[in-house]
Amino acid sequence: MADDQRLLNIMPESKVDLQQNMESDEERMRKIINVLSYGIGDLYTVDVNTKEVTVYRQAGDARGISTGFKQHMSYEGLIETYISHNVYADDRNNMREFTVFKALCAALKKRKSITFHYRVMRENELHYYYLKCARVGEADSFDLIVFAFVLEDDDVFEREMRKYMEIDELTGLYNRQAFYRRAQKLLDDNPDDIFDIAISDVANFKLINSVYGEGIGDEVIKYLGKFFLENTENGICARYGGDVFVGFAKSSPDRQGEWLTSLIERAKINSPVPNIVLKCGVYRNVDRSLSISAMCDRALLAVKSVKHNYTMPYATYAGPVSQRHLLANTYESMFDSAILNEEFVVYYQPQYNSATEEIVGIEALVRWQMSDGKFVSPGEFIPIFEENGLIARLDEYVFTKVCKKIKNWMDKGVRIIPISVNLSRASAFQLTTAKRYKEIADEIGVSPKMIPLELTESASIDNQRINEFMNELKEAGFELYLDDFGSGVSSLSCFNRLPFDEIKLDKSIIDCIGDVGGEELLRHIIELAHFKEMRVVAEGVEKKEQLDFLKELDCDVIQGFYFSKPLPYEELIDCLKVEYSKTEK
Repeated sequence: MADDQRLLNIMPESKVDLQQNMESDEERMRKIINVLSYGIGDLYTVDVNTKEVTVYRQAGDARGISTGFKQHMSYEGLIETYISHNVYADDRNNMREFTVFKALCAALKKRKSITFHYRVMRENELHYYYLKCARVGEADSFDLIVFAFVLEDDDVFEREMRKYMEIDELTGLYNRQAFYRRAQKLLDDNPDDIFDIAISDVANFKLINSVYGEGIGDEVIKYLGKFFLENTENGICARYGGDVFVGFAKSSPDRQGEWLTSLIERAKINSPVPNIVLKCGVYRNVDRSLSISAMCDRALLAVKSVKHNYTMPYATYAGPVSQRHLLANTYESMFDSAILNEEFVVYYQPQYNSATEEIVGIEALVRWQMSDGKFVSPGEFIPIFEENGLIARLDEYVFTKVCKKIKNWMDKGVRIIPISVNLSRASAFQLTTAKRYKEIADEIGVSPKMIPLELTESASIDNQRINEFMNELKEAGFELYLDDFGSGVSSLSCFNRLPFDEIKLDKSIIDCIGDVGGEELLRHIIELAHFKEMRVVAEGVEKKEQLDFLKELDCDVIQGFYFSKPLPYEELIDCLKVEYSKTEK
């Protein structure tokens, strides 16, 4: 665009047609007019490559923008100025999400234009606006985005906009802001009644989207919206956001734990996707002095406390839950710096041949040594990272560290002992994990066979994606270990279904040694594993009596405090030196 054309910047404030203010023979100007039509109040463009903002018409409605231009603000700064000076408080966060530049560009590759409806408060009156964004050019080559801010305050449009601003487009339920207003009205209209608030969440929704696609994910959301609407009495329900729904109703003795469990189970029956995992959090007898938003926060805390507990479908809010939530937020905020500063340290627990008592394997275990010296237990931080999805990054971090240690051994000519690494369920459901891990091993220069991968029994429950994932790992050359065998309910099916090279017996089974029934069960498990040509590792061995009995059963490998606790790398090396000296003799 010519420089003199850009000097059109601030146009007169009178609301004349846009075309009268532009040179009619300028091709780009005609394109802008064509994609947005006439009668635009305020019109801006943003260069896709530089984010340079140009004003083509300003009718005076967008307060703060002129000042922003004088201060040479960036696109982000001008958008935030517009939102903070003009947009109604309830709509600001949604508009911020809509105007994230990277996401907006991606959306405009799919659609030529996008419209966002919002409200503006002027002189204590709400006015209805819409922001129309359109690309100038083809989807794969556009370099300009046009922003038009349009006021529409006629009666018909206002009625439609009130409805639009309150209703979730996908489900037809109230949206979050409408829920806040209507729930508060329920409280105000019923001052003597007790109310409960409940929030439901699909614990495995990200997996549903990745395995079945976003289209099926939308069908699940629509189905759940209809189901919750049909099962809400004496109250209202809404889509809180994403896969989260909220209900607010008068408290009833008929809607307690058993009823809630039954409701969750009934919701699964006709779902478009089998085996959805629904979790629910309830805040009973709400404190009327709180805002509706704060009440929702309490129900959300209850949901999060059971989101990854597969034995508990719901939880009721109790004060201590909030402490764990605060801890989770703290650990999440520290994660990136902990990775960068290598605060996550790999410990190594040797595994011993039961007959010769020689080291034949090692398991890598992660520990968190904070920069201030504080040591965080894995039982404290791993469940939190499993809940927020960061565990997959931690898995890859540990895998990379182990690959580098093995490469170091190779370079020094040291005898290589395989070091197994744990994989979380989250890693198993990421479509690129197998490829990514193979690439890391190849880049570092180690064989995948030197780094067996362990999946817990709960992570390998019957699921088509898990089966595909394990086959991908096998094709890439990794050996697979079934960890914590016996701690869940699907153990025996794993023998026939999944291609494991080794099973690791959970400590809970080893602790049954000394009990006749437990010993007989252990005997049959080992025999069956050997029949399926799998090695057997006994975890958590702490006593000589346990070791002796496992030897009698021909258990292949022993792991536990009887031989060695998990060791820092330096102590592992000392242990291996002793082991190698025995071998040389």
